[in-house]
Amino acid sequence: MWTGNYTIAFVQPATAVTFDLVASNGTTIIAPTSSSATAKQYNGLNGTYYVRVSGTNSLGCYQFTVSSGILTRSSGSNIQPEVTKAKDRLFDVKVLGNPTSTSFIMNVITSSDEKISMRIFDAQGRLIEERQGLQPMETLRVGERYINGMYMAEIRQGKNLKTIRLVKM
Repeated sequence: MWTGNYTIAFVQPATAVTFDLVASNGTTIIAPTSSSATAKQYNGLNGTYYVRVSGTNSLGCYQFTVSSGILTRSSGSNIQPEVTKAKDRLFDVKVLGNPTSTSFIMNVITSSDEKISMRIFDAQGRLIEERQGLQPMETLRVGERYINGMYMAEIRQGKNLKTIRLVKM
């Protein structure tokens, strides 16, 4: 799936180039136009699209690139790669009440359904509290019984890890 702005450009100059933007169901989105331009920009793409490009230089070959660097195609290639852009994985932890004299409220913001684990260490590196199997997007309250001092919270979800310094006053 392409999302955002993309520019398709010929690397070698061509005499005339035709760009044809087609939806995944075969419907032409932007009618082909022939011009002496060697680049075409598509803005606000959201979905799956195919771009048919025709145009050659005096050698009868071509090469073009998608500006995001995902695809490089030349006339010598036989493969028809599908261009995809991976979704960004969202993982963040927000702490309310830091520093605090009562408790910390942590909001785990994630786009994954994987369970979350949390470990709290004191300033000497000793494990103070551990919770596993927490639900994504769950609000965590910790530190009600902690003594004053500095702590490190380690929040993990799959390969994602976030470490946050907590201060209890």
